[in-house]
Amino acid sequence: MGEIRNQLKSQNLGALLPTSIEQVGSAVFPDGATLEDQMDFTQIIQAWSSVHNPTFGSPIGSTGAKNSVTGAETLLSVSKSVVAQIQVIEFANAGGAAPVVVSLTWNGVKLPLTSQGEVELAIAPSGTASVPFTKELYVDVNSPLAVLVASGTGSDLTSTVGYLQTSQ
Repeated sequence: MGEIRNQLKSQNLGALLPTSIEQVGSAVFPDGATLEDQMDFTQIIQAWSSVHNPTFGSPIGSTGAKNSVTGAETLLSVSKSVVAQIQVIEFANAGGAAPVVVSLTWNGVKLPLTSQGEVELAIAPSGTASVPFTKELYVDVNSPLAVLVASGTGSDLTSTVGYLQTSQ
């Protein structure tokens, strides 16, 4: 049994985490002396993928979730080894006096919020607006999704994102 398999022998494929694979695999050098460990590592990854990620990039069942924030905040950030596919974002203005003008950034870059490509959206007093993402928008550890408030009372704004985790 190779050293890689020996380190992971007490874990079944269903319970094996990507972080464990990363930790064990990071010690393997790509030279001839570790060829056995490299081959073991490749087989372990393929076996793990067949259990957890049968089709890369597809939504993972039972991972649908939502997150809400008030005002100008990071709406969604995920941890390492997680990728979230954005489905819809809803903005709600609880204030009764003035519109709240919002924009959305992905990794600091403003996203279009309307079919005309506008990057700001006015939410009427006591109103809501939904932005469905028919094109693919993904969030990972390096590309958080954030809400900015251009005008209006930020504390009146609640933003909610609906997302699914995807296989990678």
